[in-house]
Amino acid sequence: MRRTKRSGSIFVISLVVLAGLVSVLALAAASQNAANKAQIRRMEGRKARVIAEAAIQRALAELQDQVNSPTTVNDDWSQLGQIGGEAFELGNASFRVQIIDAASKVNLNTATQAQLELLPLDPEQVDAILDWREASTAPRPDGGKDEYYNQLENPYNAKLGLFQSVDELLLVKGITARDLYTVRTDIERTNQPTRTSSGEQVELPLEELLTVDSVSQAVNAAGQAKLNLNTVNQWQQIVGRAQVNQQVAQAIINLRPGGGYTNIGQVLATPGITLASAPAILNNCTTGGQNQPGKINLNTVTEEILLTIPNLPPDVASAIVTRQSTGFTELGELTDIPGMNNLALLQQTAGFFEVNSQSFVVRVVGRSGTTQVALQATVALLDGAPKIVRIEESPYTNVIDVWGWEAEPVATTTLKGAQ
Repeated sequence: MRRTKRSGSIFVISLVVLAGLVSVLALAAASQNAANKAQIRRMEGRKARVIAEAAIQRALAELQDQVNSPTTVNDDWSQLGQIGGEAFELGNASFRVQIIDAASKVNLNTATQAQLELLPLDPEQVDAILDWREASTAPRPDGGKDEYYNQLENPYNAKLGLFQSVDELLLVKGITARDLYTVRTDIERTNQPTRTSSGEQVELPLEELLTVDSVSQAVNAAGQAKLNLNTVNQWQQIVGRAQVNQQVAQAIINLRPGGGYTNIGQVLATPGITLASAPAILNNCTTGGQNQPGKINLNTVTEEILLTIPNLPPDVASAIVTRQSTGFTELGELTDIPGMNNLALLQQTAGFFEVNSQSFVVRVVGRSGTTQVALQATVALLDGAPKIVRIEESPYTNVIDVWGWEAEPVATTTLKGAQ
């Protein structure tokens, strides 16, 4: 009997040991399985990024032939990828791509106070943005200069210069990641920026409305540089280019402010200029150099951005977007828009616009297996060739919705060599 108990005890101990070994093996197997899955995800992530970077190169090839002016939604670059709705397949990986015009957004470095006030920002944030980018060391009532930033737990100085990226806003007093990347619900606005995504109207975060890279060229329809009315001193040149009489041409020079005209709309307030003479001035004259930052391209701007233009009526904004199907060849064609045959309204708004762009944003999503990587590249046309300025990962987890793409591709293209 004693032997039986002993044998039973040994058997029980053996079972316990065996169970322990099985548990250890199971844990080891689970750990190995988790490690394998992690390795697969890493490999998929690398492959997804490579395919996303390849998509950016595909977009650069499309921009190689982009002409200086005009830049329209009918150009080949705008059609690439069907607004992110087309999947380009390469083996077991794929990418989706869209090119948008940077000049279809509000430039954070040139936006006026009145324009900033029409964005989803509170008054304190508007003051802080202006204080950050302006050289003056005297703060606005609700803004902030070095005195404010130097007292932070991790102190730094105010920029007192241009923003280098939109996310630099996170350094500005009172602006948080939530303010920048999510839809503001704490600010009442008459026109909340929205975009259609998968058939539904989606409200847009502040980041989607802004750029720091938009640049246009001050050229006419023939590609000739516009006449700079802030530097010309011979009325004969103005007569020839602006198609006005000598009296008006001399008035443009004589009434020029000490700091120069701020924009072409201010020139239109010169005595003697009429609605009939405005188109030639808009087509052939400028108040800056050939490269002009911050101009909004009439051919590509969306209605939600047009609604940030101070004094621009909503029906005019809608009419501008409708006209984009045929396009604007010259800035003077703005007077053809219903509601814009008004000299006072032109004086207030014409200075915000151009009809071309020299900067673009390439949005891509690369996918491998179950992993996707979303990148955004800023591209500038330099000496007629597209150059990458920067590549950033998208900050959004719902990037497809924020970018306004269809949830799933509506078309598929198999690239050569992938069959």
